[in-house]
Amino acid sequence: MKINLHKTFYYILLICVFQSCAVFSQSLRVSKEPHSAKIYTSDITNFYKAFDLAINDFVNAKRIFKKEYFYKGTKGLKDFYKTKIKDIDKFAKFVIRHKGFYKSIRKDISNIDDLKRQIYSNFESFKSIYPNAVFPDVYFVVGKFSSNGTISKRGLLIGTEILCRTENTNTKNWNKDILRISMLRKHIPITVSHD
Repeated sequence: MKINLHKTFYYILLICVFQSCAVFSQSLRVSKEPHSAKIYTSDITNFYKAFDLAINDFVNAKRIFKKEYFYKGTKGLKDFYKTKIKDIDKFAKFVIRHKGFYKSIRKDISNIDDLKRQIYSNFESFKSIYPNAVFPDVYFVVGKFSSNGTISKRGLLIGTEILCRTENTNTKNWNKDILRISMLRKHIPITVSHD
């Protein structure tokens, strides 16, 4: 009998992760059914609305991001702000400094509907081998390269700007540190399952 070691390792890793998350499950909003977990992408939309305004008004970028992105954000973004971003002024300066990067990834992260099916499929696969698994809501946010994934009492918080590269992305003008840290967009479902 041939054993697929990669797949076996992946499922063992998932079991370990979900068992460790069980500690949080009493305060974490979770669902017993994989497709009942909600996937939120509105923070990406709000980010780019704020971004368009901020790159045309550098002086007021902090105020714009505060009003149009953070105040309008999901509960998941608010948790991500508290744990990973922490400072609107530094966030606004980072985004403006790397505006070319954020422009270049816009098309690839603005619509991740094509990946939702794989995320739910991964949840289903895990449920089939671990029937007691619970599934948190997933929030896709845009940060300043501080985290590609973390957890809060709201659910999973995915820093989408890190998971942005595709095989066709033109990275010629990317900052070398951003290029080093960035991951392929197709890893989003794996990151969600891992976190």
